[in-house]
Amino acid sequence: MVATNSKRVCNLLHRVILNIEDEKKKKKKGTEQKRKSEELIRRLMKVAGSTAQQYIPHEIILEILYRLAVHSLIRFSSVSKLWFKSISNDDPHFAASHLLQSQKNPRLVFNVVNYPNLIYHKFFYLEKDGVDLHGPPVSLKFFHRDLVGYCNGLVCLSLLCPTPYLIDIINTSRRELFTISPPTVDGYVQCYGFGFDSLSNEYKVVFILNNIAAAAPDDHDDDDYKCLVLTLGTNSWREITISPQVVPSPLFRATSSESAIFCNGALYWRTTGMLITFDLHDEKFQVIQIPVDCVSVDGQQLVHHLESKGSLCVARLEKLLGSSSSSSDDQQQQQQENNCCKVHLHILKDRINQVWIKETFLLPFSPPLDDKEDTSSRFLGFSDQVLLYWYDRELKSFQLCDLHTKDVKVVKSPGHHYTYYELNNHVENIIPLRTFVPAEARRLDVLPRGLFKQRPRTHGVFTFCSFNTTSAEEECYISD
Repeated sequence: MVATNSKRVCNLLHRVILNIEDEKKKKKKGTEQKRKSEELIRRLMKVAGSTAQQYIPHEIILEILYRLAVHSLIRFSSVSKLWFKSISNDDPHFAASHLLQSQKNPRLVFNVVNYPNLIYHKFFYLEKDGVDLHGPPVSLKFFHRDLVGYCNGLVCLSLLCPTPYLIDIINTSRRELFTISPPTVDGYVQCYGFGFDSLSNEYKVVFILNNIAAAAPDDHDDDDYKCLVLTLGTNSWREITISPQVVPSPLFRATSSESAIFCNGALYWRTTGMLITFDLHDEKFQVIQIPVDCVSVDGQQLVHHLESKGSLCVARLEKLLGSSSSSSDDQQQQQQENNCCKVHLHILKDRINQVWIKETFLLPFSPPLDDKEDTSSRFLGFSDQVLLYWYDRELKSFQLCDLHTKDVKVVKSPGHHYTYYELNNHVENIIPLRTFVPAEARRLDVLPRGLFKQRPRTHGVFTFCSFNTTSAEEECYISD
């Protein structure tokens, strides 16, 4: 019986490995290969049971588990103590290896928001070759929240009153919410960002505040702004000095985007003619000159910045205007040109030396150029593509255009009209948000009334909530 089981286990294991190798060779995207691997894993568990460890080296099992979906891994964590230790016991190596595999197969996720009273943040997945949004894995109802950033499958939102009052971290893969109520700080938030320092393996939330409490509103000295960094897993803010010789105060005052673009270990904010960057590891600022043709724009142009293939890009969308002419042929040509646009994509290949390269794309249509939240055109780098997308009110659908192939995909919008939307790269992340509770924090049996509203607050309050069961599980911690 043991010999028979061993042979069947080896055959199933061989099929799992072949399936994974086939995925590598053919570069298949989506969930088809994952589903096949999961089904083979289930059959493998059924045949081998708890004795699977006798026949399969744990290193090979890990290579298989790295490629499975998070919801499957959570189910498989109860197979054995060894599997539980790897999957559920905050193993940094397992989480990093699983994230590395997930980054090879990203998906698109829409964060759509409903106003005006409560804000409903809904996250819908879109497969690379699909036309329908499905999900959502998590739908959350908040009072007003600002989107701070999106990184490695984690979403960061914040309630600003007007300083950082609450910070929410959401892991849609695990259906978990982690809320931070940090110690109070003075000042008004000017801009913010969220990203990952791969060298120290830390997630960081960054806020730039106008220190208006310490200066008169009309006082524009160079010391008006301060930078605060909160490393997830710690309790307190760290203040980073902003040298006026590196970043003059008027640049922060003119920032056109509150939320930073996270790209290759740094945060980027766009200001007048410049980019302000903040390296998450060195925690130093730098100012980068934007290409001159992206500085001055009119009503027929739209400028956005984005991340694409590890580089920061500035995209300028330009509507073509035909020249006036009296002949019918020229008028027809002019009408065709009026329905066209150009996209000028400037790619920052070297941040230190400020080296840019330029690509230009001609599109046979003209998307919306207005700057409204509910219809404006936007850009996203996805895998090896650069996508231009917008919401079409008449069709009640999203339009996605690949700049390289010029193919346009119509994606049906679920539900009602949305007043805000954003498309992001999504990768699955196995990391449990409970690991962001500071080590020195103590758990509270009962949440004291008014604890979140206490001001000034010198301590941090942390709540963890899991939506994996029929009723939400909530834990509360406090750190003095």
